Amino acid sequence: MNRQDYPELIKTKVDRFDTDTGIGYLSVENTEVWFHCISITDGSRVIEAGKDVAVNLRMGRNGYLEAFRVLKID
Repeated sequence: MNRQDYPELIKTKVDRFDTDTGIGYLSVENTEVWFHCISITDGSRVIEAGKDVAVNLRMGRNGYLEAFRVLKID
């Protein structure tokens, strides 16, 4: 599979985050994008729904967009 990275930072908000699984979701241009807690750059492994973030996207192994770097914006 040919993986494509999207190097630009995209500003958005966290739609929801499950602390038990470490899986979160956000929206980019009306597309739901998932991320795992290990992608949160401050090392906290937790993020609140509604939090402003900047993310880098890439095509994941499953063929869906994923956020592989999630930066919290204060």
